[in-house]
Amino acid sequence: MKGRKATSGDSTVPRGGFGTSVWRDERGVIAVIATLMLTALVGMAALVVDLGRLYVVRGELQNGADAGAMAGVVELALSGPTDAEAMAVAYAIRPANFHLTQPPPGPGAVAVSFPGTDQVRVRVGPTAVPTIFARIWGISTADVAAVAVARLERRIIGSGPGNLLPFGVDRNVVDSDGDGNYDLGDSVNIYPRSNTRGNFGLLDIDGGSNSNADTVSWVEHGYGDVFIIPESAGFMQVSGTPGISGNALSGAISSRLGHRVLLPVFDQMTGKGATTSYRVMDFVGGIIQGFRLIGSQSERHITVRIVEFSSPDLIVSEDENTPVNNSLSAPVLIQ
Repeated sequence: MKGRKATSGDSTVPRGGFGTSVWRDERGVIAVIATLMLTALVGMAALVVDLGRLYVVRGELQNGADAGAMAGVVELALSGPTDAEAMAVAYAIRPANFHLTQPPPGPGAVAVSFPGTDQVRVRVGPTAVPTIFARIWGISTADVAAVAVARLERRIIGSGPGNLLPFGVDRNVVDSDGDGNYDLGDSVNIYPRSNTRGNFGLLDIDGGSNSNADTVSWVEHGYGDVFIIPESAGFMQVSGTPGISGNALSGAISSRLGHRVLLPVFDQMTGKGATTSYRVMDFVGGIIQGFRLIGSQSERHITVRIVEFSSPDLIVSEDENTPVNNSLSAPVLIQ
């Protein structure tokens, strides 16, 4: 038989022609693109994992730096630079700050400096953090560090729980020269005085009817709530606490001897007895050195040395017009 010429619609056209070559080429290109995309995705995943790990470690180092700076600047106010540095290091490396950071930084990884008389700067690190996926590109570790700076804020308008004792102190007693600053280092007798009418100058801080047990607890443990002087008025009227005896307070005051305490300061007093009202306008730090609450009037006394009191629980004013208190300070982070 004679051969038949093939036509374009003939199903007997030989396979493996031009169309098949193009398809094979396309499959090859797709395979290359897929490989490149997979490599990129793996690289991005590796970057995310390692960066996430570095981010967490840096957060832990920052926690340590923040804690060290805050603790250090409080100690700076109370004891000076040497003790402040030791306190800053101790707080910066506390194990509670670190979970993913292993091993946690040691004392040698903490640098403490004093940018100002009321400032502490703490740097933790650098710490070498092992990578997981970045090793593919030859990066086995990455250095991470954190820095914090804290300063003392002296515009104080209140106190958190556990600081304040209910003994009112006459402003003229702790600022005898009237220069607006408290006489740090002076020992003064805050009771009895002609303008402290009975009951050892005790204040009814929460405005309720307080039993002996309540007052004793305030002296032993400090006032258990927040006490704030309104910024708008600049003072708070506080009633006196009538009816408590010296014998009831003796044990409580004994437990506070030699400790730094926070005392409310009043500049005016009205009424007498159960109607006595004190205008509390500030606070002062002190150390109770001795007391006697029984016997003749001339023998009774509560002797307090005026000192610096610094605590993160003190409440700072946001109004720049609030007067600076040279006896009190609270740490605030500025970096």
